[in-house]
Amino acid sequence: MAQEDRRRVLGLLAEGKISAAEAERLLEVLDSRESHSVSSDETIDDKIEQAVSTTVRTAVQTARSVITAATSAEDVADSSNSERRQDSFRVEGVPTLVVENFNGMVEVVGGSADDGVEVTAEIRHPELVEYLAMQEGDTILVRAKPGGRRAFLGWRFLNRGAYIRVSLPRKANLDVQTTNGRVVLRRIDGVGTVRTSNGRIEADEVTGNFEMRTSNSRINCMRLHGDFRLETSNGRIEALDGRGTFDAETSNGKIRFRGEILPRKESRLVTSNGSIDATLRGEPNLRVSARTSNGSIVCDREMEIQGERKKRQLEGVIGDGEGALTLRTSNGSITIE
Repeated sequence: MAQEDRRRVLGLLAEGKISAAEAERLLEVLDSRESHSVSSDETIDDKIEQAVSTTVRTAVQTARSVITAATSAEDVADSSNSERRQDSFRVEGVPTLVVENFNGMVEVVGGSADDGVEVTAEIRHPELVEYLAMQEGDTILVRAKPGGRRAFLGWRFLNRGAYIRVSLPRKANLDVQTTNGRVVLRRIDGVGTVRTSNGRIEADEVTGNFEMRTSNSRINCMRLHGDFRLETSNGRIEALDGRGTFDAETSNGKIRFRGEILPRKESRLVTSNGSIDATLRGEPNLRVSARTSNGSIVCDREMEIQGERKKRQLEGVIGDGEGALTLRTSNGSITIE
């Protein structure tokens, strides 16, 4: 039974369901349990299992020793073993910011007093991260990617990565991407794309044409003006006090919209499993199409109904109907105010 338990622990470790430290603790518990009933008949499989267990413990202890050694007397105050980098650039025209990051947050703030671009990076375990910040014309490139030598069960468990913060003029174009971290945009006027995985996106006072995508997290936006594509899986979407056209889609999550949808274009609010709350500000001129598979539709706006009014389907016109608003969900209700 003990050997079967060992195999189960090592299998969970191989699948990434538990950490090396957790595996070590479990193996220690199994060893202490075995010490009270040691059998003299050890099989080859038993010896292999014990050898692998010893290897796991040795790797974990080695990784801990490396972490301890890396924290020298010069950086004892910084127990996270991080390095701070600061770079300044000057641009003549509208800057284009390109950020490629991993395992960390990216924050971009517009509205600097001059034409300067300031980049600050907090790099965790810098010996294992390749980082650069450079300029080519009016394009600023900031990149952090995995680097350094990897050891078995050693480096892969270290929390390496970077937190990148950029301050730049309000008018700027962006191409920002990271993994396992959130992205924050504030006071930006331009065009661009924002992509992350396993991290949320936050935007406030952003004007222009932007595409924002994430997975396994939510999108929270305030005061967006322009054309926006918002997409996530397994997360909710909020776009409040906006003005423009909005294409918001999620697989599993609620959509909440409050703002003014401009005519002459199509806006969409689509989710698979979640409700949709749309509060229309201003004087909307929209053709509205709302449908749900399992839920109800409530409309508190004055609307000219087209065709037959149904519990789970609504077609109508608000104002002159110059624009279009589509609302779709499979498992949730729709509210239009």
